[in-house]
Amino acid sequence: MLGFAGKFRDFMKLLLPIFLIFATCFLASSCSWQVSFYVVNETDSIIEAEYIIEEERENAETPYKTSLENWNSWFSKNENWSSLKNNEFDFDAKTQTYKVKLNPNEVLRFHQDNDSCVFTTEQRKFHIKKVSVKGERGTIIYEDGDFYRQLAQKGGGYSITYK
Repeated sequence: MLGFAGKFRDFMKLLLPIFLIFATCFLASSCSWQVSFYVVNETDSIIEAEYIIEEERENAETPYKTSLENWNSWFSKNENWSSLKNNEFDFDAKTQTYKVKLNPNEVLRFHQDNDSCVFTTEQRKFHIKKVSVKGERGTIIYEDGDFYRQLAQKGGGYSITYK
């Protein structure tokens, strides 16, 4: 007959695998997040953002806009993003290319992707082939898969500011 110590040991043997599975799931889920990409228009004129997504979609992923004032106060819980209607942006399903015009002092959130703390820099892969921003002051183009490293980070995302 088992004493208290024997029963406790058997109980712990049963509980240990359950605890390890729970701990692994908890750590994996708490270590991933959404990453957003933004274009910020800090000029006095209209600019055009064009971006190409690697994932093939028949229907467009909805982009969002907000004011520069809202963007700058974003950390004070003021998240007034407006989803764009289909007639407010162009989407070519064949090339997966989006085009969006931004008024002065507007911010575009154009793609969200998943990231994780378990990814190394070499494993991190966002599904954006190219981003270009055109305006009166010229064109900015980012094309390689690691272009996000060149962008400013804010609010859990990467941004291109056109000044």
